[in-house]
Amino acid sequence: MEKKIFASIVVLSLLLLAGCTGDEDLVCVGDACALPDAVPVAEKTVVLVSFWGDGCPHCAAEKVFLDEMQAKYPGLDVVYIETWKDQGNQELFQRMARAYGITARGVPTSFLGDLEPIVGFSEQMESDLEERIKTCILDGCPDPHLKLNGTDST
Repeated sequence: MEKKIFASIVVLSLLLLAGCTGDEDLVCVGDACALPDAVPVAEKTVVLVSFWGDGCPHCAAEKVFLDEMQAKYPGLDVVYIETWKDQGNQELFQRMARAYGITARGVPTSFLGDLEPIVGFSEQMESDLEERIKTCILDGCPDPHLKLNGTDST
């Protein structure tokens, strides 16, 4: 019994020293956070769809941030769809925006679960976007592609 308590204290101490974020449901070591082993990763995969334009500086900044989020949250799958040079992707962007009840105004525009789409990108938006990602990883969010077919369900 004492060995189990000691082992638990050691593990918790290591996690605290490694810089955990304090999220009770995520296990963090250094900059990487993951779900506890008891939760199968396949059940917690979250898809974020980012429509972007080649040459757009805000899109490039968002891509750097989202790449960091993918490294930090292995359950996050980011799908990048370039819209400026591909008419088919532009039409897909229009359809996705309509499915979410918005007008496609510009890029970057990101779709995550049932949450309101995120239009544009700046450093001030990073913490909100990360919170949305964590919420979807922990609680589950439907794949945005499902809205295109009207099969949205969690």
